[in-house]
Amino acid sequence: MYDVQLHETVMTVSPTSRYNAKFDIVHVETIIKTAQPIPSEDIFFVPSMDKVPSHILEILELGGFCFEPIPMSEVTRQISNFEQAVKNGTKEETLADAMVGLGAKFMKQVKMTPIGDNFYRISYDFALMPEDDGSFVIQTTLPHKGFNMPRAGQVRFIVVLPTNAKCDRDATKGEVEGSHQIIDEPTPPNVANGRQVVSFFYQNDPKFTVKYKY
Repeated sequence: MYDVQLHETVMTVSPTSRYNAKFDIVHVETIIKTAQPIPSEDIFFVPSMDKVPSHILEILELGGFCFEPIPMSEVTRQISNFEQAVKNGTKEETLADAMVGLGAKFMKQVKMTPIGDNFYRISYDFALMPEDDGSFVIQTTLPHKGFNMPRAGQVRFIVVLPTNAKCDRDATKGEVEGSHQIIDEPTPPNVANGRQVVSFFYQNDPKFTVKYKY
């Protein structure tokens, strides 16, 4: 597990669902500064443009798996722990380890690009499917799995929504996992040429949710 000092993720949403596509496309740019170098062979599994078969998606959701970036080293660690979990672990631990291995098979692999001393960039696109009510929900936890944020570490999360998309401010939030502390946006909602910008800043390990609809 790597110690992260800064983790910033910016997501820009393209409204492709409004133009014959069945999903929106989210472009992700992430920069990470760590306390130690990350080996070049430790690639990332990230969400992809491919649609996950509904029966597989149902299994993954029941197992608590989330399509969030995860380094190969963390996937390997959890898969390696699966045998021990089967022997001595709880049902929940066994299921979680199994889901990581299955979920990784439906993600794509990308490499981190070094941009300085212990400074890295990750860039990718993924398809965001609508909910049953037509809304779109983005969820991510910073820092990503496989990273530990010591005291004084910082995370920033920014989402640029499509033109005229309406952000559900009641559902859009940051939450500190474990304590259920809610993180409010530090600034009033920003709008630039009809595009809303949702932004959060925190110094812990929060889970972020952004919900919007046309």
